[in-house]
Amino acid sequence: MNARKRSLPDFIGIGTQRSGTSWLYRRLGDHPELWLPPIKEIHFFDRQDNTVYSHKTKLRKDLRQRYRAYKSPNSVPQVKGPNLYWDIKYFLMPTSLSWYSSLFTQGKDRVTGEITPEYMFLSKDVVEKIYVLNPHMKIILLMRDPIDRVWSAAVRNFTVNRKIKMKDVGKEELLGFARSQSTISRTNYLSALSIWEAVFPSAQIHIDFFDNIQENPDKVLLRIFDFLNVEPNIKYMKRKPKKKVASSTKKAGIPIPNYLEYEICTQNIEQLYELSQRFGGHASKWLERAENILVEKQS
Repeated sequence: MNARKRSLPDFIGIGTQRSGTSWLYRRLGDHPELWLPPIKEIHFFDRQDNTVYSHKTKLRKDLRQRYRAYKSPNSVPQVKGPNLYWDIKYFLMPTSLSWYSSLFTQGKDRVTGEITPEYMFLSKDVVEKIYVLNPHMKIILLMRDPIDRVWSAAVRNFTVNRKIKMKDVGKEELLGFARSQSTISRTNYLSALSIWEAVFPSAQIHIDFFDNIQENPDKVLLRIFDFLNVEPNIKYMKRKPKKKVASSTKKAGIPIPNYLEYEICTQNIEQLYELSQRFGGHASKWLERAENILVEKQS
């Protein structure tokens, strides 16, 4: 069946976690030519992949989020507003390809998409299945300095998810988090790119950097609007672009420990050489930072 008739999304954001995907979701949701579901992460394709590490059900979290949308609609972003018809399908229909397709029918006259960072490390078999379902689908990937990405993820894990102050987290616990397969996979940009670029044409993949969001968010959005073939106009940027961009590190109360920096650099130095060679710019700054940290540790 034709992918467009099945209402599969026109684009998906594949990550990476703690690199501005929530910011992007809200900003894209402001554009009248785009349609995104009122829940950011659908997690459909990673449910099909046995190689992706199992994740706990997020049903309870989604229910709380949607409850808030009805209780205080003015407190949530436009894209997350009340949508009873969609919520009934999302929560009550059996999970299937038809279910996933049905989540985008409200956007049939617009460019539709969703963002689930776990898609970044799908297996090649699943990525190939996505391509068969919609060979015209566009892919968006945001990348961040591995040191900052892992630290931001650690802060969120301990302070938000586990309600522990960072000053009370021990060295072994922090290193264990950094060395976990989940953390390593979420920072392995080259591995993800090698899979997605082997399946989708390069013209259908847009790569940008968290650093660019911090420095000039308007330009990042304009580039993505243009990539998605919608009007690239800053008038659709309804909120302050820099507000709450992966800001959990503010909750740390302490700087990243030197031993954790060193661990992350050791894990990623080879990748950083390749990223620097390919992208230059911010990726080269990441490499320079990592090299300095490694040199200081050895001196």
